[in-house]
Amino acid sequence: MNEVKYKKKNIIKIFLDIYFFVILGFFLFDRIFTITIWHDSYKIANYIWNKANLFFFGEFMYYVLVCAIARMLVEKKNLIRILFCLIIIVVSYNSYKSSGEVYIYIVSLLIISAMGVDAKKILLFSIIIESLILVPTVYAALKGFIINEIEIGRNREYLGFIWTTLPVILFFYIILDWIVIKRGNINLFELLFLSSINIWMFIKTDTRMTFLLFCFYITFFFFIKRREKKIANLKILKKTYLFLPWIAFTFIYILTANYSENNSLMIKLNKVLSNRLRQCKYSLDLYGIRPFGQSIKWVATSNASADNPATYVDTAYLQSMLLYGWIILVIFLIMYSYLLFKSYEKGLYTLLFAIIITIVFGLTEQQMLMIQYNTLLLLSFADISNLKKRRLNYVYTNIIV
Repeated sequence: MNEVKYKKKNIIKIFLDIYFFVILGFFLFDRIFTITIWHDSYKIANYIWNKANLFFFGEFMYYVLVCAIARMLVEKKNLIRILFCLIIIVVSYNSYKSSGEVYIYIVSLLIISAMGVDAKKILLFSIIIESLILVPTVYAALKGFIINEIEIGRNREYLGFIWTTLPVILFFYIILDWIVIKRGNINLFELLFLSSINIWMFIKTDTRMTFLLFCFYITFFFFIKRREKKIANLKILKKTYLFLPWIAFTFIYILTANYSENNSLMIKLNKVLSNRLRQCKYSLDLYGIRPFGQSIKWVATSNASADNPATYVDTAYLQSMLLYGWIILVIFLIMYSYLLFKSYEKGLYTLLFAIIITIVFGLTEQQMLMIQYNTLLLLSFADISNLKKRRLNYVYTNIIV
């Protein structure tokens, strides 16, 4: 009887895994495809995709909700986790209604839907989907098949995307996921090859922060290799890693809220950060902070004028707080702390360091809380035990089942 019950549960779990990867695939492809020039370059493709988006923003939400609820019922019953998931669903739904952005609701449901799913499968699946869009798009832009816009001021190429930083940031997260799968085991050839691509992208796009952070983490993982445990157990890190998401948010909030044109140091820092501090300070004062967020029509720097100043907020922490509300931000910070704790407890130090890198990156870029870039966020409730295996054979032979 128990054996039959186990087999039945296993079949249901396999079905839910397939269901999860199907909806995740739709989500990733949609979100990444719409930031490329492809969907605007050809009228037929644009028409078809717009029709598909009606499905995505309408009925898709309910398919993800079904997956999330089913996952909560099938996985091991944990009262605290179930209550936390229910809170996530309720809060993200209220944020969706207040902001008019269904994105935050779908992302929250996808994180819950990933409960118990093999983390290696999630990372590899995401790398494949993201790479299948990134590589052809950049190639097509360079060959002239689609428009490769150039920002005149800084001579930055868009490489087939709607903004110059997007292909670089996508590449940044793809390689970070790949390093987590490999547990930081990078050889000299991989270091040089990936560094060359990073340098080439920097020359093309002049994306400075992403370039510098990529240089740091690719070099860091190359040199620490088998010394990762020793570094992770340093007293200063061991005592603070749980609080790092909160420290990062507090730092960027205080820095932004106290920005002043009368402070020469602030002005210099603002210049280094491409006017981010002044722009974020203006938006904080303009919109204010609400529990469930608000509807905001961001004004990009390229569309700004004296009568209509730029309001776009780049930092993940402040953008999420303004748009979706401070409650959902607190929930995401809790999930990051939990993921850090889980990584440390299971001895997955490469994952631990990768999460810390995304936390730092979130200070200047918003993609930290966007799973079409940062797939690591999906691992909050996923099964990360198989990340202990160094060999990739397991992943290649077990992508779906």
